[in-house]
Amino acid sequence: MKAGIEVVTLPVGDVDRALRFYTERAGFTLDVDYQPSDDFRVVQLTPPGSACSVQLVADAAAGSTRGLHLVVDDIETTRDALLGRGVAVSALRHKAPLDDWRGGWAPGLEPSRADYATFADFSDPDGNRWTLQERGFRADATLTADVLVIGFGKGGKTAAHRLADAGRRVVLVERSENMYGGTCPNVGCVPTKMLVHYAGNRRLEDDAQAFFASSVAGVRALTSAFRAGNFEALDGKDTATVITGSAAFVDPHTIAVGEGADRITVRAPVILINTGSEPMLPDITGLADSRRLVSSTQLIQQDRLPGRLVVIGGGYLGLEFAAIYRNFGAEVTVLEAADRLLRREDDDVAGAVTGILTGDGVRVVTGATVVDVRDGEGAATVVYEHAGQTLTVEADAILAATGRRPATAGLNLEAAGVRTTPRGAVEVDDHLRTSQPHIFALGDVNGGPQFTYVALDDARIVLDQLLGEGRRTTTDRVAVPHTLFITPPLATVGLTEREARAQGRNIIVSREHVADIVAMPRAYTVEETRGLMKFVVDADTDLILGAALLSIDAQEIVNTVALAIRHGITAGELRDSIYTHPSSTEALNEVFDKRIA
Repeated sequence: MKAGIEVVTLPVGDVDRALRFYTERAGFTLDVDYQPSDDFRVVQLTPPGSACSVQLVADAAAGSTRGLHLVVDDIETTRDALLGRGVAVSALRHKAPLDDWRGGWAPGLEPSRADYATFADFSDPDGNRWTLQERGFRADATLTADVLVIGFGKGGKTAAHRLADAGRRVVLVERSENMYGGTCPNVGCVPTKMLVHYAGNRRLEDDAQAFFASSVAGVRALTSAFRAGNFEALDGKDTATVITGSAAFVDPHTIAVGEGADRITVRAPVILINTGSEPMLPDITGLADSRRLVSSTQLIQQDRLPGRLVVIGGGYLGLEFAAIYRNFGAEVTVLEAADRLLRREDDDVAGAVTGILTGDGVRVVTGATVVDVRDGEGAATVVYEHAGQTLTVEADAILAATGRRPATAGLNLEAAGVRTTPRGAVEVDDHLRTSQPHIFALGDVNGGPQFTYVALDDARIVLDQLLGEGRRTTTDRVAVPHTLFITPPLATVGLTEREARAQGRNIIVSREHVADIVAMPRAYTVEETRGLMKFVVDADTDLILGAALLSIDAQEIVNTVALAIRHGITAGELRDSIYTHPSSTEALNEVFDKRIA
């Protein structure tokens, strides 16, 4: 027989208050926050590294639990961390004499740091009492490697694999076990695009809440499998080691991971920084303290579909989430400060995107400045100014989608002599070397385009420095495409019409609405004829300068167009090529002839 304690129930008076305490102050991880109805809610949290979780339950006996033991391997560091987050923790005490458990107590740490001998206490806001107990304290450990990689994102893991396969001793440090593989497979591209797929399959007769919860469960299953696969694929190599913990530079060749008993130092002659980016929170009164504020990560981890979602910011992230949650059945409002969505795109393209979103029921307010967020009993009130008026909208969830910044906090880059830009990114040259030539920065942290495929190309550039001829640079990149994953998606590459005219180019502009493209029956077979295709072509050379594709399969077609731009394939050659039928690529046989200018 094999058995284990899975969950311990904690009676609390206010579940939201207790949830904030255990996540923000005690440092527990939120596993589940599921509320299928007003009178039933499951909130489950887990202490770091624990096999047993706690469940918060609103109960008249709030605060009655005693004797909960939280066993830690460095009680001194744990106590300091709790105190730093505002938890009232008792002074340390230890059994004395140690070998006589009938004896008394003495203040401070047990001198030999023996297991089960040192204690401290704290309580949650309801009075449920916890006892800290130390077990497994050990001294500092040091590792050496040929290459140290900080961060498990696309660029870092790609480089780590190649270097390990080349016989280099590689140590990769990742801050969270929930981020093995990086942002994309865990909380970014993969889960959001899976939600796009699920949302598009919802039928009118499906219960919105049940369908959403089932969809989130599917996303969790996939991302969990990806995490495990990413970890095993790298850590399973003979010359690679994955360490989980927060890294900070000690000197230009050394980092420390963890604190106290968990502290490990790693030294390496080559270091790759690949820590990615993190959401930026706009300075709006009441927003940071709102119980309704969610990050994109938190939003896709919630089982309950918010009835009313307010998205602050109309960029790619905000519009993707707006489209996803509207298609799941939520009421969605997008508040964008600019006078229109997608300012970089041409007016006709941005207008078509706006029309599709509003046609699906997304409320889009441009020229809106959010000034205040006020929490109420059942919802938050978002206050914004628009056209000289002060207006409000109610929200069950608020997503601040106003950009991301390089994640460098806590790395102690100063100790390594690594410079940063005024925007906080790690400063790099065209070979992605930092101000320390042996340290490279890959992915979002270097301030470049925040796309997984760009981080992959960063890895190619760094690998060429370490294993190749050292010729690749960031200036090699031509015609890098982008895709906004709404339904249908918008994929763009190269110059817009406005940019080409501003450069004084002699251009031909071709455009056709998808519903009018006779050569593209696939749009009708999948019943998605919304959108348009637009190309900007050099009138003197027939070379393609740019494209905007708002259509089914646009995320695939754009790669063909980008390849044509990189290799000098003319618009005529692309138009006259042979494509499979029925396919979306067939549109290229027709659209180039639909000239509007």
